[in-house]
Amino acid sequence: MLGLNINMNIKILIYIGFSILILCIYLWYKNYNTKTINILGNGKSLKHFDFTILDGETIGTCLAYRYWYKVDWFPDHYCCVDNVVVKKNVNDIKKLIIEKRCKTYLLSNSIKEAWKDIKNYNNVYYIQDFRSDKNNIFNKLSEYCTGSSATMYAYILGAKKINLFGIDCNYIEFLPETKLLNDGTLKIIKTPTYNPNYFIDDYQREGDIYNIPNGKTVHYPSWKIINKLLNNKIEIVNYNYTIILDNYFKRKEEYKNFKFIQN
Repeated sequence: MLGLNINMNIKILIYIGFSILILCIYLWYKNYNTKTINILGNGKSLKHFDFTILDGETIGTCLAYRYWYKVDWFPDHYCCVDNVVVKKNVNDIKKLIIEKRCKTYLLSNSIKEAWKDIKNYNNVYYIQDFRSDKNNIFNKLSEYCTGSSATMYAYILGAKKINLFGIDCNYIEFLPETKLLNDGTLKIIKTPTYNPNYFIDDYQREGDIYNIPNGKTVHYPSWKIINKLLNNKIEIVNYNYTIILDNYFKRKEEYKNFKFIQN
């Protein structure tokens, strides 16, 4: 009788253990197939947003690291593919990489001209390499900006759902504090006290040099391409008031009770 009870208990334990294993495998599979990545643009709609409430992984962009250092929060991944912005802010981006603030980085290879030792970091990728690879979906991007590139990067990283934040696409291209340079780039001659384009007013600072945003000729077409390439493959949700993106993606105006500012 004792032996029978022992055998019964062993069978019960095996059954429970097997059930737990199956449950773990199911939860892992479910999580893998619902991987969410949040793309953080830097538009005014994100003013006062708390990035720590985001579920899933995050890809931060461009000069927002100026804010991340203030609040001691950093995204999982970083993306900046603007040749001018990358090269002119090489020391800041270099600091991000050396301090291991993010897991991976997608950059313009223009950074190599200013920082030779970046070749020693195997978690840094370059959009030019992606676009030249015929087997990479980036090869199909005839137009791109950092936001659309970050979205495509999220897809490569395995996202099944992509949330867009701060992709406002409503740039005022020439601020009173900007000066047009001979090479066609813009220079901030005084840090704006109010910057209508970004979620923090000192996103751009005196001395910054950057490309004209070219919203209608670069940004708009790049999002049209993203829609064509990805919208039937994964779910993309736009969490802001962006008329141009409403043509392509589902929009939500609130995230965890945070209502996004409408410009």
